[in-house]
Amino acid sequence: MRDEPMPETVTIQLEDLRAIFDLAVNSLNFNSGFWTTEDVEIARRIAVIIGVDPMKGTPFLFASQYPHEWKSLRPDKPESYTPEFSCLYCGKPMSSHVLISRVV
Repeated sequence: MRDEPMPETVTIQLEDLRAIFDLAVNSLNFNSGFWTTEDVEIARRIAVIIGVDPMKGTPFLFASQYPHEWKSLRPDKPESYTPEFSCLYCGKPMSSHVLISRVV
């Protein structure tokens, strides 16, 4: 047990941080509804630090609270970029998203 106070910051290897992030977002709790807004904000900050899309650290229930591009549930089919298909991140149709750009 430590008698001195814990430091405000610590150094961690990027590889270790990526592993911890992967464990968190691939856990059964990730989309279970147990995460709080604070948990999501932390995961999104870590995603940026490790160089991945912050939406990968955003549970389904929180996805619509953050701006994101519409991503097809069927990326293997380019023709699925149509309003009747749902977004991979939030489950809403393309028509409910602001279209920023479209890669053809």
